[in-house]
Amino acid sequence: MEPTLQPDDPFHRRLRRLRKDRRMTMKEVAERIGVPITTYREWGYGRGITGEPYMRIADALGVSLIELMTGKKPEGGEILDALQAIEMQLTRLKRHVETPGPIRRVPRFSREVP
Repeated sequence: MEPTLQPDDPFHRRLRRLRKDRRMTMKEVAERIGVPITTYREWGYGRGITGEPYMRIADALGVSLIELMTGKKPEGGEILDALQAIEMQLTRLKRHVETPGPIRRVPRFSREVP
């Protein structure tokens, strides 16, 4: 497991850590941001970002712009973490319910809140 984020980490390292913490693939984040996977992959490997997609990146990863840019959680971060965990579980459940096909077992969700 990679170490936690540090304020002096380069942006691409924070981007990768935040994505992995949320168990998302590069493709999933790229789709949420609305950029090609190749563009997102270049960002993940340290290539500079052109334009201003930072808010979309923060939204896609479910973090504040402050955390995305500095690696530091804003005050009240524990509450935000709990809300983000609930939101991720609801999103997974919604995908499960909306996916056509044979009846499947409902995925198990952790009752633990980070």
